[in-house]
Amino acid sequence: MRVLLVEDDYEKLNIIHKLTKNYDDFFIKKVISVQGAIDELYENTYDILIIDIQIPDVDGGDINPSGGVELLYKIEKFGDFIIPDYMFGLTSNSSDASEHQAAFNEHGWFLFDINQDLNVWQAILINKIESKNCNNNYFRPDVAIVTALEDPELDELLKLVKNPVKFLLEGHSYYKFTIKNNFNENISIVCASAERMGVSWSSSLTTRIINKFSPKIVIMTGICAGVDGRTELGDIIVGDPVWDWGAGKISEKGGNKSFLPEPHQLPLNRKLKEKFKDISKDVHFLKSLPLNWNHNDIANVPSLKIAPMACGSSVISTQLVIDEINEDHRKLTAIEMESYGVMAASHAYDIPCVVIKSVCDFGNTKKSDDVQKYASYTSASAALNFIKLFRGFNF
Repeated sequence: MRVLLVEDDYEKLNIIHKLTKNYDDFFIKKVISVQGAIDELYENTYDILIIDIQIPDVDGGDINPSGGVELLYKIEKFGDFIIPDYMFGLTSNSSDASEHQAAFNEHGWFLFDINQDLNVWQAILINKIESKNCNNNYFRPDVAIVTALEDPELDELLKLVKNPVKFLLEGHSYYKFTIKNNFNENISIVCASAERMGVSWSSSLTTRIINKFSPKIVIMTGICAGVDGRTELGDIIVGDPVWDWGAGKISEKGGNKSFLPEPHQLPLNRKLKEKFKDISKDVHFLKSLPLNWNHNDIANVPSLKIAPMACGSSVISTQLVIDEINEDHRKLTAIEMESYGVMAASHAYDIPCVVIKSVCDFGNTKKSDDVQKYASYTSASAALNFIKLFRGFNF
């Protein structure tokens, strides 16, 4: 449950914190002005909006005696952001409650006196929290993790977390769980695997998850082919940039088919990149990966590389194709089949996205399919480590 409180002092915030202290999935954000609320609603999705009446128009401005009512009108009539599922006014001024009640009623909402209507508004807030926790349609996770394969990619992710809950929504399967970040905050996560491998299936899954759950960030984990000589089995590759190596024009030249590549590259978000630089230098974390692996067939410590990743619709098992793709980007490090679709879908919604995949083979005759589970594990481990580094996921 995500709540936005528009209030220029801390009285209501303290009351709500005490009321909701036993709900792990409850998050409240406080802003102090009409413009602050508008900016926040453009950036993030909230389940409930609680509005004070006497608030400034802008941070640091004079109090507007009817600022909360004006905010309500802006949201209902002029906003192109996602309107919270439920809104109500909450004032400590009894005259405001009577004077502006009709304005809220006009839109189907209520205005409460914080003291005289204490039991009513508190009951509504608790009921909304509990209803949201029971209804997956109202689930608003911080993070979405997508994989191309259920086995082994999604399976290895779920093994790393406590009590993942499977649920069905509109015929599709998802899992949700919560982890603690390094700031002792609860981070809610939804994850799912695509129905098939390939860029179109993962793009479709990513679009569906964004539309249904409105996550703050999308992460893809799983396996990839590494470029021989630049990577080792189990190495973690963070795609930067990613592109579709099959994009371009097929023409004829001298009676022979000719392919003219025209790749569109999608770079990694700068803030995300800085976090992965930190992880790449975290020797303790990287050394822990083979030590915590439940099987005894892996001994090497993986490295984490922020490097170019090519995406295509075909499984590659020949060095010749890798050499051709390498001609278009001399620092090519990894090749797989989904990254561009996930990044492009997230980019279309202006949501930060990162693809984290680990090397399970080298895309040539030297296949090592038995390493797929380990690669899925190291990739998922890096994603969870990354999630724990962020406070509040405000980009």
